[in-house]
Amino acid sequence: MLTAGVVVFWFRDENFHRELAMQHYVEQVKWGDVLEEAAKQECSPTRPVVMMRNLALARLGRQGDEMYHYRGGSRRPESPFPIQASQIVGSMIYYNYGMMNDCHHLCIEGGVEYGWRTEHLKYMARSAMMSGEVKVMHKFTGLLKHTLYYDRWAELMEDVQRNPKRMAEAAETGPILHMLHYPDMVGADNGYTEKYLMQLLAKLDSDDPYFQEQCLLATLWTKNPDQFWARFIKYAELHPHEKIPRHYQEAAYLFANLNRPDALKLPYHPDVKESYRRFMEQMKLFEGRDVEEVREILYPAFGDTFYFDYYLLSNLTYL
Repeated sequence: MLTAGVVVFWFRDENFHRELAMQHYVEQVKWGDVLEEAAKQECSPTRPVVMMRNLALARLGRQGDEMYHYRGGSRRPESPFPIQASQIVGSMIYYNYGMMNDCHHLCIEGGVEYGWRTEHLKYMARSAMMSGEVKVMHKFTGLLKHTLYYDRWAELMEDVQRNPKRMAEAAETGPILHMLHYPDMVGADNGYTEKYLMQLLAKLDSDDPYFQEQCLLATLWTKNPDQFWARFIKYAELHPHEKIPRHYQEAAYLFANLNRPDALKLPYHPDVKESYRRFMEQMKLFEGRDVEEVREILYPAFGDTFYFDYYLLSNLTYL
């Protein structure tokens, strides 16, 4: 009887269970497992799912070649009340992208509005550590040491903070040290974590190759040609002898065809040019059709390209 009740009343929202699993793996710094979860996605994903898989790809150095190999979308949570992505993964995303002021600010807002949780204390401790505010960090790790399950975590984080070399080499903290190139400010995301983060990154540059690549990736989100060319040129300068990832070539070739014919002379891979030609031919055949219908028709052949994202996913609402 109990089993039957669980089967009947169990909350079946795929994205909800996917988000929980991916949050757990991000916390454990298991980027491969995050992507395994993302690969199981059958329905349109919520933005937290998309953000976490892109974070995992970035950590593994594969986002420029594989970002569009997963289904895109912006499905609303199946909830009787409105939920925004910032309430689900905001603190996590800001921390992992190096936005410590915003991470701390969001944790305070969450604690005041919805009640304090260990998650808030952990991310405030982390953000203080990465900002070099040791006394502030110890304030929060001190509180966590008095909890039943997080005392060991707090001690480990204090050990990491005392050893700069260990912090630089640790799987969690090492990449974040490369992301600390933002203006020292606190913005207002109004609940739109991804939009706020991507629009800020798309305007920035750095001589740190890791951070600068995130700036370039952000321009694929904003779909702004001027921002793209500025970040792309800087990326090429920082990687003079490396292969340009597939999606950066696709974006460059698309924007070159739109309004920068001189850039058509760049050495694009033949597959990039051919896939663009075929995609544009198909788009002409379906001109005037409903965008959602065209999206489903063309997804099997072109869903893994920037062209598909640019033309057929630009009308999504990013929560």
